[in-house]
Amino acid sequence: MIIICPECSTRFNINSDRIPDQGAKVRCARCKHVFLAEKPLDLDS
Repeated sequence: MIIICPECSTRFNINSDRIPDQGAKVRCARCKHVFLAEKPLDLDS
């Protein structure tokens, strides 16, 4: 899954298995902004 920093728009490829169902705080490696990364919605269910 790709997450995008809302501050600097840097894109990161991350394994969605590393993000818990409730989301996780992540820090952008480029600008150090901390934001909540959430799993994408499962529209099939």
